[in-house]
Amino acid sequence: MTVALPLDLDRSSSMTSAEAECLNRVQAAFEVMACDSLIYRGDQPRLLLQHLGRQVAAQPKSLALHVRRIFLAIQLADGQELFAALADLCWVLESRGQLLLERLVQLGSSLLSGEQQQVLSRYLESPDPDCFKQLVPRRSVLMNGSFSLQL
Repeated sequence: MTVALPLDLDRSSSMTSAEAECLNRVQAAFEVMACDSLIYRGDQPRLLLQHLGRQVAAQPKSLALHVRRIFLAIQLADGQELFAALADLCWVLESRGQLLLERLVQLGSSLLSGEQQQVLSRYLESPDPDCFKQLVPRRSVLMNGSFSLQL
């Protein structure tokens, strides 16, 4: 789904690559706001994934944003982003939502490394976010190296 920019902006050849990149980021932001589905069907998934990461950081309690981010990471076959998104969701849910987490891990298991799968399995058996300490996801938007919420 593509949402038109609110202004009639011409993406002519006189536009610099930085300006085009900025317009693409704005377009991705409009697409995520207009999207009612958990599955993205647009033409800028990588930019949208970055935008969703920022959205999750701003609204960590929004389950829909977490699930969209996870589905988009699976769609892009990005295992590192998927693991970070799953870890962020685990952090927010604490011990709730076990069935949802199991299903999401199952959907993306082929993209995760063995070590990542072991960490998630350990978490699903005994929901304790400390199990992520050994393998803190670099692309996490809710955790830093000391496993605390980023400000």
